[in-house]
This record gives sequence, C-alpha cells and structure tokens, in this order.
Amino acid sequence: MEDPMATYEFTCRRCGGFDLSLPMSQAAARARCPRCGNEARRRYTAPALRTISAGLSRAADLADGSAERPRVVRAIPPAVTAPGPMGPAHPLQARLPRS
Repeated sequence: MEDPMATYEFTCRRCGGFDLSLPMSQAAARARCPRCGNEARRRYTAPALRTISAGLSRAADLADGSAERPRVVRAIPPAVTAPGPMGPAHPLQARLPRS
C-alpha cells in the first residue's frame, strides 16, 4: 500500500514560508529551505478539507433522515413549469440538419 501524500507548511527565518508535499510517514518537525538551505520549522495548521455545496449538503441530510423513517408520498406533486424552448447554445448549431 502506498504512503499517502500530504502538503506540509514550513517557515524559514530567512526566506519565510513554503510548502512541501511529502509522504505522511516522512513528515518531520524540521526541513531544509529549498531557497537558502537553512533549517525551517514546520507550522502546524488546520488541514485543508474539501467542502460540499449547501444544496448537496441538504440533499445528503434529507437522504440520511429518510433512511430511518422514509417519507411516504400520497399524491403526485404539482407540476413544475418548465421554461420555454431555448434557442441553440451556439449560433452555428442553427445550421445543423433537423430530422
């Protein structure tokens, strides 16, 4: 199994901050600055986690809530009015043959 990579932040007293991508098993409290070669200290920061959109989060919450107590639909929901016909996305599409 491969060792997962992570990005670590370090601070050099001379050059400032820089990032290094290292395998998790090789993460150390100190590293060499790639610019000047001095020893730099690791900065411990919050991990960069990906977030999902609010709509997707609501949908996931609804799905989780419905797993224990499924909603029962007793009637067909009202029809949603669809927007009118849209023109072609690109002007050249109007020249395409129609069947």
